[in-house]
Amino acid sequence: MVKERTSRFILNQFFKTMRLIGLSLSFCIRDSILAKKPLGQILAIISGTDFKPKDGLTWQEVAYNHYSKTIWRDLDKSDCMFYLNNYPIVQPRAFGLDAPNISDGYWIGIDEAILGNPSSIQFINLFKRNDI
Repeated sequence: MVKERTSRFILNQFFKTMRLIGLSLSFCIRDSILAKKPLGQILAIISGTDFKPKDGLTWQEVAYNHYSKTIWRDLDKSDCMFYLNNYPIVQPRAFGLDAPNISDGYWIGIDEAILGNPSSIQFINLFKRNDI
């Protein structure tokens, strides 16, 4: 029992300091606001969304208006807008790339992102070529 608790503690500490990439705009921003993931721990969010500016609103305002009716309905607008405007957020679908697969979770460690997620690999390759 003690060994199990110690292992769980070590694993929790690792995940608290591990650099992460988020794969869901709505879930990752919600987690950040609810203090489940500190701002400095997150390298970027590679989202499956394709929000665009509309009717004089920025894409961030369009995203907020969309999610404020559901998953963000209990969150403060200023908090949501802070994260939308300050996180590096990439929408691969806006560049004709695939949306990330979140079937195994919407937080991934940087090594996993580089090695195992096709959307992340596509984005990193575009970034290296300065196409984005």
